[in-house]
Amino acid sequence: PNEVERVTEEFNCAVQLMQPNSAYALGKMVMEWQAAVQATETGLNCKIARVFAQVGPTMALDKHFAVGNFLADAIHGRQFRIAGDGTPLRSYMYATDLVIWLLAILVRGRTCTPYNVGSDQPISIIELTKHIAAVANIAYLTPDILNKPENGLAPNRYVPDITRARTDLGLEIAVGIDEALTRSLHWNLNSLKEDSG
Repeated sequence: PNEVERVTEEFNCAVQLMQPNSAYALGKMVMEWQAAVQATETGLNCKIARVFAQVGPTMALDKHFAVGNFLADAIHGRQFRIAGDGTPLRSYMYATDLVIWLLAILVRGRTCTPYNVGSDQPISIIELTKHIAAVANIAYLTPDILNKPENGLAPNRYVPDITRARTDLGLEIAVGIDEALTRSLHWNLNSLKEDSG
């Protein structure tokens, strides 16, 4: 629900079983359940990471990930294009933080205990375009926004609560959003130079 500021590991979100777009969420739930069953039956030390949005080198710049598409727009000098209304709130964790967190969960995490893996700092999709323009050092042009926000509705949000990772494992976000975007942009620019050179 949009009023949930940050999603905890205990939050029970009802999945619409008969909706085709529920397959991804259902698949994740089934995998966690299967892992817990195996742990119970065999004593397997099962670790569970719930990974939220990421950014970093090698990420796809031409798929359904807004951050990747916006980085490609900045690299190629295109106007940002927002498929929705620009209001949804997301958060982005840099790839090095992801690796550190996953290793910590693997080595020190409690068995059959899910840990949210992601940044807890929300940013709207439209604000993300402003950050990317700033780190790319390009003039900010108002994005081409395909839909208008609905009046009175809270923005859609999908941001993790990372209290458990902080408390249990002492984890923190080491790379903030602007540095994550800068590193991702520079890696892709260097990669393009190598490919063309």
